[in-house]
Amino acid sequence: MKKIFILFFLASFLFINNLAFANEVSIEDDNEYELEAPKALKLNEWGATNQWHLDVVNNIVDFSFNQYEAITVAVLDTGVSRVSDLSCVNFVNEYDATNGVSGIGSGVDKNGHGTKAALLIAACNDGPYGKGIASGINIMPVKVLSDRGIGLWSWVRDGIYWAVDNGADVINMSLGSYCGRTWYQGCRISWLDDAIEYAASRNVALIAASGNFGSNYVMYAANHPEVIAVGALKDSPGGKLDNLQITSYSNRGEALDFVAPGQVETLLGSASGTSFSSPQVAAAYAVFKNDNPGISLNTIKEGLVCTVVDLGSKGWDPTYGHGLIQINATAKILNQGLLQKPFFADNKLDFSFENKNMHIHWPFLDDCNG
Repeated sequence: MKKIFILFFLASFLFINNLAFANEVSIEDDNEYELEAPKALKLNEWGATNQWHLDVVNNIVDFSFNQYEAITVAVLDTGVSRVSDLSCVNFVNEYDATNGVSGIGSGVDKNGHGTKAALLIAACNDGPYGKGIASGINIMPVKVLSDRGIGLWSWVRDGIYWAVDNGADVINMSLGSYCGRTWYQGCRISWLDDAIEYAASRNVALIAASGNFGSNYVMYAANHPEVIAVGALKDSPGGKLDNLQITSYSNRGEALDFVAPGQVETLLGSASGTSFSSPQVAAAYAVFKNDNPGISLNTIKEGLVCTVVDLGSKGWDPTYGHGLIQINATAKILNQGLLQKPFFADNKLDFSFENKNMHIHWPFLDDCNG
């Protein structure tokens, strides 16, 4: 009998009647697994004006794409449906890994989780719930979970290969399994690792949610070294960046890379979880790859690290990773080619004299130079 897994479906089950779902399961390499999601629960509506996450991630520039030139983000999830706020989006190379079929409509979402992720990435500018970070980007719906949120890891593997072979530039995976140890300690599946490494070798970015168990271990597959693991921040009192804190449910650990807002609102309603932090980082990668054709994944990550809002302990820490992403600042660094050059913090020269020698100081940001 196949082992049952908790899929990190994580759509809004926290904060409702104090419910939490945190079963610990184990991974034994090379076995087939079933993924199961807790029943999706919807948060109370906040109202369409709460788009705090766009300000917090420094998305102050219109990154909308020309439909016929945009690159592609694959959403590996319950599918993606063509809701009104995605009317500006091209759906490309749809695939249903649960049934092994492709074509228009094969990746339809009858659950909502995957569509919410896609809305955060690509929602149209004129939508009533705010634009996506990479508004108008091509979306590749890849259904790796059933309508009830049940799936197999082999479906996820097949979805990754499909996405890479059919032109995805970025893959978002708001799913995973928790096993209470690190990737290096054995929280891994070798044949799924092969798919992840296949994507990375072709410069396809993989972004995944860290998990909603409040654990000190990032879930698989976000814990893989080639995957960007994203944790969740809760709403900031007064909208101040220095008030931002990690949510109680967001998984921490040595594999955590970045954090982004975890309480969001879309056409399909409000939701909470690292499931909705991950798509924001995936959208950021789409912006950077679109602006800089051929840019390496490592360069993008370095640019993000260079410009983060450093929360928690100075530098990287297991609670916030490198920190909160800042999209516009990173875009400027990458687009102007400043990452591998001295990136000066300001244009003010400081002169000093010592033993008849004049010293000129022009401060620059060391983090931007590797």
